Amino acid sequence: MKIIRHIAFLAAITAMVCSCDGNGISGTGSGDIPADAGTLSGSWHMTSWGTVTAADIYVDFRTDGTFDLYQRVYSPYYEHFDGTWTLDGNTLDGNYSDGTPWRSSYTVSLNEDASELTLTDTFDSEDVSRFIRAAIPEDILSGILGTKGTMETSSGKGFL
Repeated sequence: MKIIRHIAFLAAITAMVCSCDGNGISGTGSGDIPADAGTLSGSWHMTSWGTVTAADIYVDFRTDGTFDLYQRVYSPYYEHFDGTWTLDGNTLDGNYSDGTPWRSSYTVSLNEDASELTLTDTFDSEDVSRFIRAAIPEDILSGILGTKGTMETSSGKGFL
């Protein structure tokens, strides 16, 4: 199962590197506002991640520096991850609850009314994901759409 996840992750990264983004929400527009814990906190739903189409991700950043991540990536079920996050300037970092660091740090950009969030991998500027503010559906929060058991994966790592 880990091999399949690694292959899927590499395929997603390859697709993102080969994709071209021209929708204008890159974080460099004059209407962008600086990110802070207040503007970043809340629930977000991913609208795009390069050319990856087999993913549905929700994340809730809380003002106390904790997060919950619900993701369905190349799977029929949502997996749940949680942990802590920090924001230093426009750089977002975090750790999962087992102490594992996120796979990367991200440059954060918000549009003028803080309704759209763009995360750009600090190590790979072609790896860009976009989110809109949205409530996490109750079916996902309750675990009805999750994996059997605790909704945790053996790898202990999520999208971030």
